[in-house]
Amino acid sequence: MSSPAVAYARENHPRFLNELKDLLRIPSISTLPENKADCRRAAEFLLAELTHIGFEHAKLLETEGNPLVYADWLHADGKPIALFYGHYDVQPTDPEDEWLSPPFEPTERDGNLYGRGTCDDKGQVWAQIKALESLMAAN
Repeated sequence: MSSPAVAYARENHPRFLNELKDLLRIPSISTLPENKADCRRAAEFLLAELTHIGFEHAKLLETEGNPLVYADWLHADGKPIALFYGHYDVQPTDPEDEWLSPPFEPTERDGNLYGRGTCDDKGQVWAQIKALESLMAAN
């Protein structure tokens, strides 16, 4: 028997996956000046999602480089505070000819999802956000 949060995550898996693909399509290559706007767009995507699932004080924190995404939910009195960290930027895709599919068009093959940032680190960030969504929806 699964918990309500796990049941919610399983029920919403197709949506979670499609949302991840939308995030992966953003070419947020932080080392290329021509992708600066894409980095901001990825940050805004995450900010909007955190707000949507119920986090508070959600904002972009401006830096000399790309913005940081911050949000909190501090309503578990007497419980420890957990900090989640990840990054939404990705590395360049060179050499492009070694990709089996376009790096910013997420592609499913043999039960795996391929695309720049799928593992490092957009996939991890999205998994954390969706786990928090599942916990908040179930509780």
